[in-house]
Amino acid sequence: MIVDAAILPKGDDDKFFNAWKINGSSVSVDMQLAQMIATNNLNAMAKTEASHRLTNTAAEISNKLSDTDWLAILTTARNSITAAKTTTDLVNAVSPVEQAIQGNA
Repeated sequence: MIVDAAILPKGDDDKFFNAWKINGSSVSVDMQLAQMIATNNLNAMAKTEASHRLTNTAAEISNKLSDTDWLAILTTARNSITAAKTTTDLVNAVSPVEQAIQGNA
């Protein structure tokens, strides 16, 4: 189906392209699907960071955040994804995790 670009979601909605749904002549974001995408992305980031943290520990390199603080950030992100009402909420939920990962690089 060809859709006029003017009706496509914009802003943070365009980060969740795979959650777009066409309804007649409008395109919207399926928030349940967007939440699932955000959760999958968060899990992938957490898995990669867990491996990095484990490697640091094995090499006796201190992680910049304690495991307790890291888990608190992940828990907050998961809860924020569940409570999200908009795609901006989803982006904001994951942002602290991305910052923590960059800070531990």
